[in-house]
Amino acid sequence: MSTTSPCLSSSPATTRLVVERLYRALRSRMLRLCGHEDGEDVVQETLARLIAHGVVAAHAGDPDTLRKVAFGYARRVVFELYRRRMRSPTCGEGVELAISVPFEAVFALKTAFAKLSRADQQLLWAVDVEGIEQLEIARIVGIPAGTVRARVTRARGRLAAWVEFGMPVAPLPTPVGP
Repeated sequence: MSTTSPCLSSSPATTRLVVERLYRALRSRMLRLCGHEDGEDVVQETLARLIAHGVVAAHAGDPDTLRKVAFGYARRVVFELYRRRMRSPTCGEGVELAISVPFEAVFALKTAFAKLSRADQQLLWAVDVEGIEQLEIARIVGIPAGTVRARVTRARGRLAAWVEFGMPVAPLPTPVGP
């Protein structure tokens, strides 16, 4: 514990002082690391997560631990921002691509997606919309990566069948005889 930290009581005034110091330290580092606009976003998101997860309340009496935990949260927020940016298509200097998709195609995709099982919807959303790596999903769920790849491929096939034919893929008939 630092000798310069405020009194280790859990009073609101002490908590406020600790959070203000944490904010200044986070803001200073994130502005240098990410630039003004992104740095502000990272700081706000980090503080929101710390408060939502009860970290501030749990560690307000120990500012050194709170600072370590907060910078860990900030690091994850920066990585998420970076991953999101890497997945978004751009052309040139930060200009987002505007892809024109016919309304009928969007409607068909939304309708087909709604007809998929909840498990297929969640898996495709995580992989194709959120951009979570299949290996990461396998680690989180606790199944082999090959199983995740197979499930994603099958779910995409079912989605394509609904979009193209308006019906689910029928299972292959069972072979009869030798």
